[in-house]
Amino acid sequence: MQNCPSCQMLMEDDEILCSTCAPPAAPAPVGAARELSGTAATALLERPTAVPMPTTVRYRQPGSHRRTVKLVVVLLALLAAVVAVVVLALRGEGPVARAAVDAGLVAAPVVSVPDTWTTKVSDAGAFRISMPQGASALEGMVDAQNPAAGSTFGFQFGFGDGGSTAVVSTDFGMAPGALGAMDDPAAFNGMVDSMVAGLVGMTGSGEETVRREIPVGNGRAVDLVVVDESAGTTTRARYLLANGRMYAVVTSGLDAGAEDLDEVHSRMLGSFEAIS
Repeated sequence: MQNCPSCQMLMEDDEILCSTCAPPAAPAPVGAARELSGTAATALLERPTAVPMPTTVRYRQPGSHRRTVKLVVVLLALLAAVVAVVVLALRGEGPVARAAVDAGLVAAPVVSVPDTWTTKVSDAGAFRISMPQGASALEGMVDAQNPAAGSTFGFQFGFGDGGSTAVVSTDFGMAPGALGAMDDPAAFNGMVDSMVAGLVGMTGSGEETVRREIPVGNGRAVDLVVVDESAGTTTRARYLLANGRMYAVVTSGLDAGAEDLDEVHSRMLGSFEAIS
């Protein structure tokens, strides 16, 4: 005896499929059917009451492999996102940076640049510029001992203890058009020299390391860099003479935050516009 390969029922050794699984044969003559009736009844009696099952049974649902792969991909993506958030927090950036700093897990960043910026307009200073939200007015006098030297108008913003930026404008108390007459290299650089001298005085033992002229559509401009090695600070500045006024955009801070301060200064210069 052997098991049927289709249903595991017992069948004769010379049978390929059991009588249940085998395709129906053509109807036999009536006489032959009578002769086989006894044999068929005996075969039915010999069928076991339970179908033998294999010792190991495996079940597999359609699509289960695809669902497993998708689940693994989702878990890996979530893990990558968590790692990215943690790395940003350790650098003092990202949505949980403030919480990490408040919890004492990481030190506060040297320079903290806000995400929200806005356009600041100074009618008295005749300019507009994009600055971090919360920039405050910066107005005063060029020389407190000499009111005739003119007034300054502008805005300033501090990035924590590690840096700050400011933009100011002045006409040096000159009559309209008088300052514009100084639009020649010697006179312009003379004014810049005096401003840098004051800038170096404010930053300690700073030294001017870079000065280069910048082509502008209206007026004359230079970019310069002042480095104070002892204090570990760098100041970036642009001076522009246009429309009878001198404009200054200055960004300064610790070298540890130089990358952020460079981006701030570049963004401000890109948005600056002198208006009449």
